[in-house]
Amino acid sequence: MATAPADATLVVYHTAVLAYVDETKRRAFADAVSDLGVVWLSNERSWVLRCIGIERDDPGSFLLVRDGQEILARTDPHGTWVEWVA
Repeated sequence: MATAPADATLVVYHTAVLAYVDETKRRAFADAVSDLGVVWLSNERSWVLRCIGIERDDPGSFLLVRDGQEILARTDPHGTWVEWVA
């Protein structure tokens, strides 16, 4: 981050990883990323995101969420399709 150009938008992106750590570590990760001041894009199952306040149940898909708050889309876990939220 220290060597990125001043006008760069830094993005932290992950898909299907938070399910592999316990809820305490998910919350700690969310807090750490939020403190960085970057754009955070997570693509996870809805139940994984409950620990950061996303309460939408959508069992058949993943949710693409920006900064732990804004649901941008429903997605296929492997990127086959994206259904943008209006």
